[in-house]
Amino acid sequence: MAFYYTAAALISVILFFLTSENKDFLKELKKINKATFSLALGCTGLDFGYVLAFRAGWEISFASLVCNILIAVSLIFVGLGFYHEIINKKHVAGILLCLIGFVLITHDYF
Repeated sequence: MAFYYTAAALISVILFFLTSENKDFLKELKKINKATFSLALGCTGLDFGYVLAFRAGWEISFASLVCNILIAVSLIFVGLGFYHEIINKKHVAGILLCLIGFVLITHDYF
């Protein structure tokens, strides 16, 4: 994982210089705030969770699907609680379909 994140950081720096109008990297680096570190911690936790799932013998496609369903449903509560997003009937239907799918694909594992 350390190599993965080192490579991702290097690629990100290269992309910064290729796509940014303002090429002052140090000036942009000073704009980093707490949210950046929270996002980094969350991404690292997700990737570490995948590693643990694979080590425990889960299939790659299955682990990814289960994690993405749980992340999607969890982010609904983040959106509601922190960003005051509104959920309509279509959202509720999608949430229910995600949860039904989760139950159907995991009933043999749990």
